[in-house]
Amino acid sequence: LTANPSCKIDVILDESTGDIIKGEGNGLLKIRVGNKEPLTINGRYDITRGEYTFNFQTFLKKYFTVNSGSIVWTGDPYKAQIDITAEYLANNVDFNSLASEFSTSGNGVSTTFNKKSDVRVLAHLTESLLKPVIDFEFQLPEASPLRSDFFIVKRLQQFKEDKNDLNKQVTSLLLFNSFISTK
Repeated sequence: LTANPSCKIDVILDESTGDIIKGEGNGLLKIRVGNKEPLTINGRYDITRGEYTFNFQTFLKKYFTVNSGSIVWTGDPYKAQIDITAEYLANNVDFNSLASEFSTSGNGVSTTFNKKSDVRVLAHLTESLLKPVIDFEFQLPEASPLRSDFFIVKRLQQFKEDKNDLNKQVTSLLLFNSFISTK
């Protein structure tokens, strides 16, 4: 199968929650199907655009935009290796809880009280289709006035150091459009 951007794929990451990647892209795949032998897929599919449906415990569904990524098969379809980056833009996010962490800890008062900004939530999916690993990251858009706020930028970077805290913040952001205080 020679795939071009007209070839659309749906890859189910978790059937029970409905996590799915829908993509368009390019690739060359050798698919073998038979009555007496297992299905095998060999080749690479490069996603040029698509959508990742992220479901959290079946009650929260958010749509991430896939701008790039790849899926590489070497036989067993479930053991395909993935490397996909997807993005969700949270609009008008409340930063009060992060700003108050600094004002109550004696580090000074941040200038972000009662300010809101958009935040990009990046999801990087790696490992295998059967057991994908999802790492998150926060980024402020180029036009955000909070990019010059040292305390907010530092706090967003600190989330990377504690995966549990990062996952709590992602969940809060996706559910309530706000960060939660951890102090």
